[in-house]
Amino acid sequence: MRPNFVDRTQLLEKAAKVIDNNDGTDLVLTGMAGSGKTELLLKIASQQGAHRNVFVLSASDHAALNRKLEEYACLVGHDVIRRRFPYPELHARWTAFPSEIQRQLFLEWAAETQNNCVIIIDELDGGGNVDKILNDLPQCARIAVSTRNPEIIQTLSKRAKCSNIPIIELEMDEARSLITSLIASKDFKISLEQTERLAIALAMHPFAICAASEYLPRLRRVIDPLRQKFTLEAFINILEEWEYNIPRESILTESAQRDWLEDTLNQRANAAFANLLYD
Repeated sequence: MRPNFVDRTQLLEKAAKVIDNNDGTDLVLTGMAGSGKTELLLKIASQQGAHRNVFVLSASDHAALNRKLEEYACLVGHDVIRRRFPYPELHARWTAFPSEIQRQLFLEWAAETQNNCVIIIDELDGGGNVDKILNDLPQCARIAVSTRNPEIIQTLSKRAKCSNIPIIELEMDEARSLITSLIASKDFKISLEQTERLAIALAMHPFAICAASEYLPRLRRVIDPLRQKFTLEAFINILEEWEYNIPRESILTESAQRDWLEDTLNQRANAAFANLLYD
């Protein structure tokens, strides 16, 4: 999780209310890549982890989900069968089970915990049988999913109990707070007017703002400090001239979109440096 990610208290409270209701409603976070879905899910995990088991699974499809569940089964280990098979050599018995049996025993164990566990599925974008994915999980578990695939969103919306929370762009005060917090320890000065221009140039997009803010201190290192103000202005001007159009098609994964955005910002930052170096 990015340490200075903006708080977004209202979204957190809304999401927590869905999970704490314990009425079987699935929580679905939707939004474009880098909008903050994963950060929000991790904050939910941190909050819920104080009083119940939380399992965070990054799984784009059913096969990936099964692999993650098998990893958790291995982490928990033979303790999950202690009550079912109170025999010696439990570890040997456990390792003798095929992975699908270990996975099923783990899910049964998770369903028996005192408080309903929370299962978080991040980046469920690969399509496939979404209902099968959710039906394979313990019915008592609280489920939270993030996705940007329109087909999956449509499928989830048809379920009897589903609460869809769209993760939209930042408000201006949130964007200012995020930029300020990111450069607070960098000894880099940026005016309120420049902060707002930077946020607008990046369409209030959280990840873009985080990535761009990482480049601001580099302006000082690359250029004479006396010219910092002019370099920053050139950097913002280039971003303002850039038609902000991050790929939104489902053919790109979340990580691919983040890589695309970082590469693009790197090109723009380098262009800003070059304009000043060779001006």
